[in-house]
Amino acid sequence: MITEIKELAKKNKHDAAKIFAKDLVRVRAQINMYYNMSSQLKAIAMKMSVISTNATITNALKTTTKTLGKVNETMDIKVIQQVLKQFTKESAKMEMNQEVMNDAIDQGMSTYDDDTQVDTVYKQICEEVGVDYKVDSGVVPTNPLPSKPVANPGLSELEKQLNDLKK
Repeated sequence: MITEIKELAKKNKHDAAKIFAKDLVRVRAQINMYYNMSSQLKAIAMKMSVISTNATITNALKTTTKTLGKVNETMDIKVIQQVLKQFTKESAKMEMNQEVMNDAIDQGMSTYDDDTQVDTVYKQICEEVGVDYKVDSGVVPTNPLPSKPVANPGLSELEKQLNDLKK
């Protein structure tokens, strides 16, 4: 269009060139209006999207509120407290039963007096290494360590019992 206006101006056809120039100005104005309307429509579309998202969130909140209300209506705190008390009682009973079972197992596995046997074995070991052991006073060394290990028949019996338990 600009080239036509230039040609008409060269030919001294100013009236026709002005008409084309007027059309050019109108076209440019329409293009600017088109860009303006396009950006306004995009802004409106974005606002519609935001409104739609807000509506969806509002509906979700309504549904959640109704659901929470129904849950609160159906929950009976007294019943829950009773269930928890009963659970606590049963747990305590189970712990006591477990302790009784552990004690019974310990007694069934123990055919001798543990403390006496432990003291006897420890006293024998102390004698082997040359330490005088008294239950009340603690450990008192008496003589130097022997150069050869001393055989202990009670110790081999303990090892036999230990091997039997491992089987």
